[in-house]
Amino acid sequence: MKKVALLFIAGLTSLSISFAGTQSTDTPHDGGFRLNFHVGSVNKAYGNTVDNGSDGPKTTLGVEIGTKWNLTTLSGDKMSIGLMADWFSLGYSGYKEKYSFLGQEESFGVTILNLSVLEVGPSFTYALSDDLALDAYYQIKPTFLVNIYDGEVETSEAVGINHVIGVAARYKMFNFGVEPIFGGITRKFEYFGYTEKIKINTASVRVVFGFKF
Repeated sequence: MKKVALLFIAGLTSLSISFAGTQSTDTPHDGGFRLNFHVGSVNKAYGNTVDNGSDGPKTTLGVEIGTKWNLTTLSGDKMSIGLMADWFSLGYSGYKEKYSFLGQEESFGVTILNLSVLEVGPSFTYALSDDLALDAYYQIKPTFLVNIYDGEVETSEAVGINHVIGVAARYKMFNFGVEPIFGGITRKFEYFGYTEKIKINTASVRVVFGFKF
């Protein structure tokens, strides 16, 4: 699964660079299609309960596809307020969870998929020049988290709302930024006719790089 994710990201990156090279430059305030990739840092409780840090992932990789719109321009074309939406976002994390069985140490693989649709929120842009701009934005992030154990059909799902606060520097079509992510995700456990909701850790800090066409 990790190799597939890396190949997918590498392919999209190559395609995007080729496509970006054929486009004409626009102003820092113009909207357009967005394609971003991220590498994130997570703690070992990511994808599990907040108090479980014995085993867990360290990083997350992913891709986001969206659109940016300019709503209004201020202060002599120096600043603008817009709307930023990511239509689809997919993140991948993985790790080996260890346990003891009959005195022997065993392990099994855990894959964590973080899927979001329709992330949306306001953005603010400050133009330093015709080519260089700074962006600040906030997005509400509906999230569906899936843990897949050892590649088997058995899964564990969690849903909820995360929040994204981002800052980025943009040069022409290329952007680079940082996004802290926080929020509340819950997973339902059912046993003996009783349902319990458990809070799941989804906090991360992501480095984002990509393109706006």
